[in-house]
Amino acid sequence: MAQVATAFIEVQNLPTIDLELGPDVEKCFGDNIVINSNLTSVTYNWSTGDNSYSIDVSDPGTYSLTVTNGINCPAADTIYVIDNPAYTVSISGGGTYCKGQNVFITCSSNFTGLFDITITNQDDQKFNFYNVVDGFIFYVPDITATYLLSASSSKETNCLLNLTEVVEMVFVPAYSNTITYDLCKGDSVFIKNSWIKKEGRYENKLKSIYGCDSLIVYNIYYFPIDSTFQIQTTCDISAIGTSYEALKNKDNCDSIIVKKMIYSNPDTTTIFNFTCNLNLAGVFKSVLKNKNGCDSVVVNDVRFIKPDTT
Repeated sequence: MAQVATAFIEVQNLPTIDLELGPDVEKCFGDNIVINSNLTSVTYNWSTGDNSYSIDVSDPGTYSLTVTNGINCPAADTIYVIDNPAYTVSISGGGTYCKGQNVFITCSSNFTGLFDITITNQDDQKFNFYNVVDGFIFYVPDITATYLLSASSSKETNCLLNLTEVVEMVFVPAYSNTITYDLCKGDSVFIKNSWIKKEGRYENKLKSIYGCDSLIVYNIYYFPIDSTFQIQTTCDISAIGTSYEALKNKDNCDSIIVKKMIYSNPDTTTIFNFTCNLNLAGVFKSVLKNKNGCDSVVVNDVRFIKPDTT
């Protein structure tokens, strides 16, 4: 009969290294994160093949670590890295606009949730908007300015990226000009494809190079034509008639002098005188000039009278 021997081996339970990589990690797409064990004096064996205290992770997935120290039992833990999509937030609407025009900035995002934005101008004036969504618009005053965007979400895992962060709004004035024409009667000026011949206020609405309204106001004034009529007499029958002479008045308009020459017959005046001296009797003529410059004949008829006998 075989003999049975019994042996006793003492088994000692060794403690396991306390390894805790923590909960699963969420990160934004494209970001790097650091995973570490928070342990020292151990040997590291990562699933990536690294043997360092920590590893840099950019890709999503499962990462595991086994640690040993030659004393305690090895320990292993696993952590899962989750990639959250990177959402973009941008603003648009910059450009050149007309003064007084209603203009707004549009906020665009591919994020489907609510987020907050702050728009700051060059004077550091801030405009805060909360719980906005894609397509949000913000009306801006008609003042030339530069606007800067920053966006945030209530959750850090909502990865919001600011694109097109700056827009510049330039406002140009609506131009207005007044032109005054002082014209002579009978003159005209060409406005809006037509000749204007009457006094008044005329408007011509145009567009500037920026497409803004440009108003030109024309004030038309007419000076009357001066006409001076003169009537003169002449004893030269060839000089009679009407003549016209055009001059310039103080307003540089035509001034017409109308001169009418009327024929005036020579004046003849007869004077009768008497004398008792036969040598002094006779008819005597004197040619003078009258007030019109014409000949004036004075006839002095001196008649002889016999002496009285009583």
